[in-house]
Amino acid sequence: MNWPAYIGRAAIVAAALAVSGCEIPDILPPQESTPAARGIDGAIPSGGQRIGLFAGDAGDTDPPEAAALAADFQSLAFGGAQMLQRWKGPVHISFFFGVSMTTDRRAADKDYVAALAVGLEHFTGHPIKLSQADPSIRVFVMDAAELRSASTAALAAVTGQGGQFCTISTAAGEFGKGLLEVDVYIRSDIPGAERHACYQEMIARALGLHHSRAMHLPSLFSDDGTIESLTRNDYILLRMLYDPRLRPGMTRAGARPVISLLAEELGRP
Repeated sequence: MNWPAYIGRAAIVAAALAVSGCEIPDILPPQESTPAARGIDGAIPSGGQRIGLFAGDAGDTDPPEAAALAADFQSLAFGGAQMLQRWKGPVHISFFFGVSMTTDRRAADKDYVAALAVGLEHFTGHPIKLSQADPSIRVFVMDAAELRSASTAALAAVTGQGGQFCTISTAAGEFGKGLLEVDVYIRSDIPGAERHACYQEMIARALGLHHSRAMHLPSLFSDDGTIESLTRNDYILLRMLYDPRLRPGMTRAGARPVISLLAEELGRP
């Protein structure tokens, strides 16, 4: 491993999170004994260590159980779908704000998501950044009235009575082409902490873990709504998704042996 390069990347992650007001933990080096660790120089935090955005697993010093990790990955990555979906090229996150978002709130939210993007890139090994050019993930932040005026079916979940605060719409290319575009819709007329939770969940889902299921491990992706921040387990799942041994367009059956291997490398028996 190129330790100076690794330390430099860790410092960049820490600096970005400091700007966003997030907690700064020690960032552990990857375990070089596994192919996944050698392929991606991203450290998986252990126990209660957090990179500002981690929650739900404080005090747990053991890696997740491999069988549970593999089962959760298959549920999130496939659900009822037939093929694995993820981005093949660099991911550009673009913002589109409604007039309800003040200049200060826009700047603060963009800083928060920029730090989130740095962390996601670090752990997945995939290029992810904020950019208005050639958007991959378009994030629309508007109040309920502004979202209603858009009058699209995708917005029903965030504008209807008793609806959610955020939702996502995805489009994938032909077989093996990966994701083409993802639209994320977030209500601006909610407190900042709830917008942050929406940013974490929706942007992480936009990377390819689209489905909600009852989970074996603590996860923001669980459909029980008990966790509001990405957990260590979530980052491990995202790291698995972007391992080069998995490819967009793989079927569940074709991906299953690789998923089992990754879970064994990153989890425990």
